[in-house]
Amino acid sequence: MESSVILGCLLVLVCSLMPCGLCADKDQTPDFCKLSPDSNPTCMAYMPQYFYNSTSQECEEFIYGGCGGNQNRFGSKKKCLETCYRPAVTEKVNLDSTLLKYKGACNLPAESGPCMGYMPMYFYNGTSGQCEIFIYGGCKGNANRFKDSTSCQMYCRAVPPLNSTEVCNLPPKTGPCNALFHKLYYNPETQRCEPFIYGGCEGNANNFDSAEACQFVCHPDGSDVITPLVATGRAVDECSVAPEAGPCRMNLPRFFYNSTSQKCELFTYGGCDGNKNRFVSERECHLNCPFRGPRMRTVAQPESNVCLLPSDPDDIH
Repeated sequence: MESSVILGCLLVLVCSLMPCGLCADKDQTPDFCKLSPDSNPTCMAYMPQYFYNSTSQECEEFIYGGCGGNQNRFGSKKKCLETCYRPAVTEKVNLDSTLLKYKGACNLPAESGPCMGYMPMYFYNGTSGQCEIFIYGGCKGNANRFKDSTSCQMYCRAVPPLNSTEVCNLPPKTGPCNALFHKLYYNPETQRCEPFIYGGCEGNANNFDSAEACQFVCHPDGSDVITPLVATGRAVDECSVAPEAGPCRMNLPRFFYNSTSQKCELFTYGGCDGNKNRFVSERECHLNCPFRGPRMRTVAQPESNVCLLPSDPDDIH
């Protein structure tokens, strides 16, 4: 008994003489900081929280379901770092090694992780040579994940491998992911920038956030990207087909030309595929289907002076 007490005292004395942090628990990373984040999918709340990643030695965001879980969960990144981060005495910031880490990350595929959050992030696609958006679940994943396109390009030095002619001739590609991003692609047949739904991963370079960006790449001469279909000589065929909602599930109000009623009418477009008898506005529909025009109302007395008749709001002049 006495020997154990003496041994305990000796340990305390030795610890007090050794460099700070080798014996004190407060300078050691708590064991719960090594736990994986526990979202607890049983509960359905959507609470952004932080956990300490002992591998990357960083505090990362994840989505907490609202109940259960473990202690490796913090309401702020600051609290997470204060609790779990223990830098080594000899730790130095080495920019080259940091960049090397990210260059290695640029070869990894996009990884959403097992959590169920919805956090748009960017990853470097080595195939397309671009930084592309994907949906991060909120935990795990890998280092090929950036909060914005600028950071992704800075670390991975993304250079589009295609020239503008090749880009603008590519077909729209939704990709295998299930996000619903409203994008534009250039259609070389209609010479227009047209909407489509991007799933959030893969895809190709014919993918623009705005009409201005689409026009800058594919119509650098400044000509209007909304070119009437009459110029292509295909207006009659396109205006004769029935509207197609497509397989996607967005509820986008669009207009189509009804060859039976000879009017531009509203329908609901799903957001992808479909056909060319689809227009953003009623005016655009009339511009692109002028051969059949809007339905003209029957005049009861055709011999009357038309200049004395009231104006018809459905007529396009």
